[in-house]
Amino acid sequence: MEPSAARQVNRSAVLWALLQEGTATRVRLAEVTELSAATVSRVVDGLVADGLAREAPSLRTGRPGRRVTPVEVVAEAGAVVGVDLGGSNCRMLAVDLLGQVMGRARKPTPARLSTRRLAAWVGDEVRALVERPPFLFVTVGLPGIVDIETSAVRAAPNLPQVEGLDFVAHLRSQLPATVGFDNDSNLAALGEMRLGAAQGKRSAVMFTIGAGLGAGVVLDHRLLRGRTGLVGEFGYLPFGGRGEALEEILSARGLVAAAQRRGIEIPSPEAIFAAPALPPLRAVRARFEDGLLLAVVAATAAYEPEVVVLGGGVADSLAAVLPRLQARLRAAVPNPPEVRLSSLGDLAGAIGAVISGLHDAYIAVGVDPSLLDGSVGPGLEGLQALPGKGHADVP
Repeated sequence: MEPSAARQVNRSAVLWALLQEGTATRVRLAEVTELSAATVSRVVDGLVADGLAREAPSLRTGRPGRRVTPVEVVAEAGAVVGVDLGGSNCRMLAVDLLGQVMGRARKPTPARLSTRRLAAWVGDEVRALVERPPFLFVTVGLPGIVDIETSAVRAAPNLPQVEGLDFVAHLRSQLPATVGFDNDSNLAALGEMRLGAAQGKRSAVMFTIGAGLGAGVVLDHRLLRGRTGLVGEFGYLPFGGRGEALEEILSARGLVAAAQRRGIEIPSPEAIFAAPALPPLRAVRARFEDGLLLAVVAATAAYEPEVVVLGGGVADSLAAVLPRLQARLRAAVPNPPEVRLSSLGDLAGAIGAVISGLHDAYIAVGVDPSLLDGSVGPGLEGLQALPGKGHADVP
């Protein structure tokens, strides 16, 4: 009989190979895992007994009368829902165990609801996306600093109802699921790293420039969260001589306020970056670019990322800014990273939440966490073809 530790290792290897293949013969699984046929058969029998695998339609081998019976993942045995809960909009994406899309939604966030009622609303929306599977994993991105140990949330001015632990506790009580929480910028960075503008890189920093300023850091394919979740919060950096925080410069709120101080009402922050902008707005734009350079230089000195990704609503207007920013960055630091705009757009946070949730689900059913480093997750490449991906105004 195999020792318990060896059985766990073998189960992990076979299950991960089957998740990667979707459907495979026992012979194929033995080739991929380099385990004996007898060991693979024992593991497969266990996975079938656990409801994670089943026999698939038999295949012809090319020999007269010979057929083989492959096995396949019971993809519907579990579901993962990624939630990107913002102050203005909530985006949700549901997938099965193979990463195949089961549903998606984008709705205005009912930001005036109380903590309890907002948690109930999120729970209702998750249940509307997926029927109850044998097990469900939900990962929620929140616009605040999330403590990695306790899930307590702080510094969420755009959605203060989620601060503390009450929202976390209420949502967990709403769902028969394993519910995890993270900073929305962290999850957006994970999405861009695995399927977006930083795909194929080992390290990246993502800045989300929207109602506020957020950042996520990925090093060696892993999110860097720090002791209390404060990693990447460059918005606290002081800027200029008036003691302003960098977030007051690099945010939609800050851009609108800067224009108003100059006596100009603008329809949106994006108007500041329009080519024929008035001289006062060009001054606001120049100050924004100075602040963005500071943020990127700070991130470069701290983490030496291969790429810096800019996302969020304001970032959609920054295509004309990138050449100047890249040139100034080259003059400021040696071997600077490339600066790119997000390629996942509005869906980056929800996609990152799904990837995080899938990894939690795989670990829960026995996959060794080390196998997940740098992995997208089986089937998730299909998310790149989602309608609306790459646009901040997904309907």
